Amino acid sequence: MHKSTTVDTSDWLTYRNEKYGWEIKYPKEWNLEEDLKTFSPIFKQDKIVLGFQKYDNEQRLTIKEWVERNDFFKLKQNKDYIAYGINNTIKFNNFDVYSGSASGGGFFETALIEKEERVVVFSYSATSNFNKVEINKIFLTILSLLKF
Repeated sequence: MHKSTTVDTSDWLTYRNEKYGWEIKYPKEWNLEEDLKTFSPIFKQDKIVLGFQKYDNEQRLTIKEWVERNDFFKLKQNKDYIAYGINNTIKFNNFDVYSGSASGGGFFETALIEKEERVVVFSYSATSNFNKVEINKIFLTILSLLKF
Protein backbone atom coordinates (compact mmCIF):
# COMPACT_ATOMS: atom_id res chain seq x y z
CA MET A 1 0.00 0.00 0.00
CA HIS A 2 2.70 2.53 0.94
CA LYS A 3 5.49 2.33 -1.60
CA SER A 4 8.45 4.63 -1.43
CA THR A 5 8.26 6.88 -4.47
CA THR A 6 9.59 10.31 -5.18
CA VAL A 7 7.32 13.33 -5.15
CA ASP A 8 8.73 16.56 -6.57
CA THR A 9 8.70 19.08 -3.71
CA SER A 10 10.84 21.75 -5.36
CA ASP A 11 7.95 24.23 -5.60
CA TRP A 12 6.26 23.36 -2.30
CA LEU A 13 5.64 26.03 0.34
CA THR A 14 6.75 25.95 3.97
CA TYR A 15 4.55 26.55 7.01
CA ARG A 16 6.25 27.18 10.36
CA ASN A 17 4.54 27.15 13.72
CA GLU A 18 6.84 29.01 16.11
CA LYS A 19 4.56 28.47 19.12
CA TYR A 20 4.76 24.67 18.95
CA GLY A 21 8.14 24.45 17.22
CA TRP A 22 7.43 22.55 14.03
CA GLU A 23 7.62 23.03 10.28
CA ILE A 24 5.90 21.40 7.33
CA LYS A 25 6.18 21.60 3.55
CA TYR A 26 3.01 21.32 1.46
CA PRO A 27 2.00 21.54 -2.23
CA LYS A 28 1.69 25.13 -3.43
CA GLU A 29 -1.73 24.37 -4.95
CA TRP A 30 -3.17 23.67 -1.51
CA ASN A 31 -4.91 26.41 0.46
CA LEU A 32 -3.79 27.15 4.00
CA GLU A 33 -6.33 28.10 6.67
CA GLU A 34 -5.82 28.38 10.40
CA ASP A 35 -8.33 26.85 12.77
CA LEU A 36 -9.01 29.67 15.23
CA LYS A 37 -10.10 27.26 17.98
CA THR A 38 -6.92 25.19 17.96
CA PHE A 39 -4.56 27.58 16.16
CA SER A 40 -3.69 24.65 13.94
CA PRO A 41 -3.17 24.84 10.20
CA ILE A 42 -5.58 23.14 7.85
CA PHE A 43 -4.51 22.54 4.27
CA LYS A 44 -7.19 22.05 1.62
CA GLN A 45 -7.35 21.13 -2.02
CA ASP A 46 -10.81 20.45 -3.40
CA LYS A 47 -12.18 17.63 -1.18
CA ILE A 48 -8.83 16.75 0.42
CA VAL A 49 -8.33 18.10 3.92
CA LEU A 50 -5.06 17.77 5.81
CA GLY A 51 -4.69 19.02 9.35
CA PHE A 52 -2.87 18.96 12.67
CA GLN A 53 -4.22 18.67 16.17
CA LYS A 54 -2.45 18.35 19.48
CA TYR A 55 -3.62 16.59 22.62
CA ASP A 56 -2.22 16.54 26.13
CA ASN A 57 -0.36 13.40 27.15
CA GLU A 58 0.88 14.36 30.62
CA GLN A 59 1.09 10.70 31.63
CA ARG A 60 3.42 10.10 28.66
CA LEU A 61 1.45 7.10 27.46
CA THR A 62 2.72 5.22 24.45
CA ILE A 63 0.82 5.91 21.25
CA LYS A 64 -0.93 2.55 21.52
CA GLU A 65 -1.95 3.21 25.14
CA TRP A 66 -3.08 6.75 24.27
CA VAL A 67 -5.23 5.52 21.34
CA GLU A 68 -6.86 2.85 23.49
CA ARG A 69 -7.44 5.10 26.50
CA ASN A 70 -8.97 7.88 24.42
CA ASP A 71 -10.98 5.63 22.07
CA PHE A 72 -9.41 7.78 19.40
CA PHE A 73 -10.56 5.84 16.35
CA LYS A 74 -14.10 5.04 17.40
CA LEU A 75 -16.66 6.33 14.89
CA LYS A 76 -15.40 9.87 14.32
CA GLN A 77 -17.73 12.23 12.55
CA ASN A 78 -17.27 15.63 11.02
CA LYS A 79 -19.39 17.59 8.59
CA ASP A 80 -18.00 15.81 5.51
CA TYR A 81 -17.62 12.17 6.45
CA ILE A 82 -17.80 9.50 9.12
CA ALA A 83 -14.61 7.52 9.78
CA TYR A 84 -15.52 3.87 10.35
CA GLY A 85 -12.31 2.43 11.65
CA ILE A 86 -8.80 1.29 11.06
CA ASN A 87 -7.93 -0.97 8.14
CA ASN A 88 -4.15 -0.87 8.45
CA THR A 89 -1.34 0.34 10.72
CA ILE A 90 2.27 0.87 9.67
CA LYS A 91 5.44 2.43 11.06
CA PHE A 92 6.82 5.25 8.90
CA ASN A 93 9.86 7.29 9.97
CA ASN A 94 9.15 6.25 13.59
CA PHE A 95 5.54 7.46 13.35
CA ASP A 96 2.52 5.22 13.83
CA VAL A 97 0.36 5.68 10.72
CA TYR A 98 -3.23 4.44 10.74
CA SER A 99 -5.37 4.02 7.61
CA GLY A 100 -9.12 3.73 7.48
CA SER A 101 -12.24 4.19 5.46
CA ALA A 102 -15.07 6.67 5.67
CA SER A 103 -18.66 6.96 4.54
CA GLY A 104 -19.35 7.41 0.85
CA GLY A 105 -16.20 5.51 -0.08
CA GLY A 106 -13.82 8.13 1.26
CA PHE A 107 -10.63 7.37 3.11
CA PHE A 108 -8.23 8.82 5.65
CA GLU A 109 -4.77 8.36 7.11
CA THR A 110 -3.60 9.55 10.47
CA ALA A 111 -0.07 9.74 11.87
CA LEU A 112 0.28 9.95 15.63
CA ILE A 113 3.48 11.44 17.00
CA GLU A 114 4.63 11.50 20.61
CA LYS A 115 6.19 14.87 21.42
CA GLU A 116 7.07 15.47 25.05
CA GLU A 117 3.78 15.70 26.97
CA ARG A 118 1.67 15.90 23.81
CA VAL A 119 0.38 13.66 21.08
CA VAL A 120 0.40 15.38 17.71
CA VAL A 121 -2.16 14.09 15.22
CA PHE A 122 -1.44 14.71 11.56
CA SER A 123 -4.15 13.42 9.25
CA TYR A 124 -5.88 13.78 5.94
CA SER A 125 -9.25 12.75 4.60
CA ALA A 126 -10.42 12.59 1.01
CA THR A 127 -13.47 11.58 -0.94
CA SER A 128 -13.43 8.48 -3.09
CA ASN A 129 -13.06 10.35 -6.38
CA PHE A 130 -9.34 10.93 -5.66
CA ASN A 131 -6.49 8.59 -6.47
CA LYS A 132 -5.66 7.09 -3.08
CA VAL A 133 -2.17 5.98 -4.14
CA GLU A 134 -1.23 9.49 -5.30
CA ILE A 135 -2.63 11.13 -2.17
CA ASN A 136 -0.82 8.61 0.04
CA LYS A 137 2.45 9.48 -1.70
CA ILE A 138 1.88 13.17 -0.99
CA PHE A 139 0.86 12.49 2.64
CA LEU A 140 3.94 10.35 3.32
CA THR A 141 6.18 12.91 1.62
CA ILE A 142 4.74 15.67 3.81
CA LEU A 143 5.21 13.43 6.85
CA SER A 144 8.82 12.68 5.89
CA LEU A 145 9.57 16.42 5.67
CA LEU A 146 7.95 17.28 9.01
CA LYS A 147 10.45 18.92 11.38
CA PHE A 148 10.17 19.44 15.11
